[in-house]
Amino acid sequence: GLVALVLGAAVGVWLALPSFVEDKVRKSLTRVSDSLGSEVVVDVVETRRADTVVLRGVTVRDSKASSDESPVLYFGEVAIEVDRLSVVFSKPRLIAVRVKDPQLLVLRRPDGTDNIGELRERVQRWLDSPKAGGVPGAESVFDEIDTQIPTVEVTGGQLIVRDLSAERTLIP
Repeated sequence: GLVALVLGAAVGVWLALPSFVEDKVRKSLTRVSDSLGSEVVVDVVETRRADTVVLRGVTVRDSKASSDESPVLYFGEVAIEVDRLSVVFSKPRLIAVRVKDPQLLVLRRPDGTDNIGELRERVQRWLDSPKAGGVPGAESVFDEIDTQIPTVEVTGGQLIVRDLSAERTLIP
């Protein structure tokens, strides 16, 4: 009886965990989008084992971008590994973040505006303040996790610079 109950509970958690994690990740991404003032979209959220969340096809778009403008940032895959026990007993502690195939597009539009200025300013405010620099919604996202990340790995990637302005160049 007890063994069957424990096994049944374990199977139930194993089946429910992916949808629970996906829901939490997507809610957090909505808050990150609001905080950055940029649209953040993830094609796929999956769990590997009980300690890794994998985001595939992560796209960050400038809020002022036209519908046909390429995203500012694209990540083929972001794998976030957490300490299992920290999830149960405290804030999740990140062990590693592994990014594959990131792409950064730096664009100066024909009107002279660029696609990274506002995003850069908001990220800088996050970095300058322990409480998210007054960026709405940012505190709640970072209050939920231990933000010290011992390992960050980036593999592959591209930097694309486009100047569509006739008046000046991106490189002074």
